[in-house]
Amino acid sequence: MGDTWTMTRAEREDLAQLLESLTPDQWDTQSLCSEWKVRDVVAHLTSATESPMGFMGPLVASGFNFNKASAKDAKRRGGAPPAELLKQFRAAIPSERTPPFAKPTTVLADTMVHAQDIRRPLGIPRQIPADRFREVAEYAKGIGFPMGTKKRIAGLTLKATDLDWSTGSGPVVEGTGEALLMMMGGRKSALDDLSGEGKQTLVSRF
Repeated sequence: MGDTWTMTRAEREDLAQLLESLTPDQWDTQSLCSEWKVRDVVAHLTSATESPMGFMGPLVASGFNFNKASAKDAKRRGGAPPAELLKQFRAAIPSERTPPFAKPTTVLADTMVHAQDIRRPLGIPRQIPADRFREVAEYAKGIGFPMGTKKRIAGLTLKATDLDWSTGSGPVVEGTGEALLMMMGGRKSALDDLSGEGKQTLVSRF
């Protein structure tokens, strides 16, 4: 588990360095998450490291709908100035707290996918470090509810073109590890960066 937390801290540090370089307009850019701007995604990642008791108020107010409560809470927190959001996020980098029923790998995956939710709309690509990518990809491929990844990629071979990773059997879908990860994370826009004989099957499952 220690290795996973080391990777998570490194992933958060990489994101913090990106955030330090953003302009006020970039903080207000729409992320790949439909309800959130960049600032709201950062607020969400910070709140996920805090005690779940602090989340009870928003959860009760949202009729115990976790997604709705999470979206609302992030938008409320995201209203803070960028400098304050960055300070809060930096303070959360060492945290090893997991949300209820989540594993450390879940936290790493959440951080990695949300970092790309920020980077893609800003046109700031990255090469995800191979060890972090493999840890998250091996976890992501088996997710059922609520992402439905396992069902979506069933009967297909996923093959990364920029590093040594593949999974599954059947018609091939290939692309960068980052594009495959974002597809597994339910980001439809990542389909544009994938190719192969299995792509149409994959498209039909979104």
